[in-house]
Amino acid sequence: MDFHHQKPSTGMTLEELTRILYPQQDKYRFAAAHLIKAISQSENGLEGHHLNKICNEKSISRATMQKVFVRLRSLGIVDRRQMRYHLNTEFSSALRRISDAWRKITDEKKFDFDDDTIRVNF
Repeated sequence: MDFHHQKPSTGMTLEELTRILYPQQDKYRFAAAHLIKAISQSENGLEGHHLNKICNEKSISRATMQKVFVRLRSLGIVDRRQMRYHLNTEFSSALRRISDAWRKITDEKKFDFDDDTIRVNF
């Protein structure tokens, strides 16, 4: 995914946000917008059968919706608890903390790390 740091703004719509997440994949952007909207409209989380209903009504394949959910969950935007889909209300706070940490790293030029802690076996 290419990320263009100048595109995000505080006044973005859901459509603009999904365009950043899925710049080239229209069907994923469409599915993500519908998933987020449906979760936001459900008071106690979105149940699986409601998700199936959305897939059927909007002609979204279940595989596409699953890929979208996995991506949004890995980003921290949505999660699944007690068999229901929920929006993660801590997502924006986590982004702020990442932003603050990145600013500190770049401002203080602290690019050192311990090889042993991030080592990958090839």
